[in-house]
Amino acid sequence: MAPPSADGLKVIILGCGIAGLTTALALTKFAPQGQVPKIDIYEIRPEPAVIGGAVNLTPNALRMLDYLGCLQIMKDRDYGKTIDYLEVFDVYSGKLAESSFRGPEGKGVGDPPYKALRITRGDALKAVLAAVDAQENITMTCGKRTVKIDEQKDNVTIHFDDGDSATGELLMGCDGIHSVTRLKHVEPDRKATYSGVANAFGFAPIEPDFKVHFECTAINFARRGMLLTSYFNSKMDAVYVGGLMQVPDVG
Repeated sequence: MAPPSADGLKVIILGCGIAGLTTALALTKFAPQGQVPKIDIYEIRPEPAVIGGAVNLTPNALRMLDYLGCLQIMKDRDYGKTIDYLEVFDVYSGKLAESSFRGPEGKGVGDPPYKALRITRGDALKAVLAAVDAQENITMTCGKRTVKIDEQKDNVTIHFDDGDSATGELLMGCDGIHSVTRLKHVEPDRKATYSGVANAFGFAPIEPDFKVHFECTAINFARRGMLLTSYFNSKMDAVYVGGLMQVPDVG
């Protein structure tokens, strides 16, 4: 919660998603004493996008989020569903195996113990945003489209489509699959290629008396793909469904 120090690095982060925000929190948390960085985060969208599917935060992820002050916010707001174990099914032969997060004593993995948490990307982002809002050294600016990156010996300058620019000593590209940092600076000649696999996801409400085939979360394998099914809130009144399939390139 300390303001930036005079001797702290001036850091620019592109991307106001979970990666960019947790990077800012980590740089703040691990900064040497008296060298709190000044961190400016720029986001292309008009506001942080609280959309997307549901992610499984494993014990290592929860440990990190706890250290950064985000996990308690998730607990206080009742975000997500604790996952004791993940079940693996074959559509033809039934349950094959499970991957447990319960640990040897049933309390979780590690010391202190953590299990897993299935949470929507939107709720996870809201919790991390709340943690970032408490930091005096971090500022966020939305609606900024980066069009050029100039790297010098001691600094880097990013230019926006509205004519503004920002200069820092360190640039962190956390701007997702269509990263401007990568496309315009790191690997501008590298072109995306289709992997042959497509995904689709959504959320399905369920009736109180409807019996699902899994306890918490499951991966269901078939010949040409898989289907993920999981609870994602403590009410357990809906299921997250995500499918992966081999699909010809129709683009």
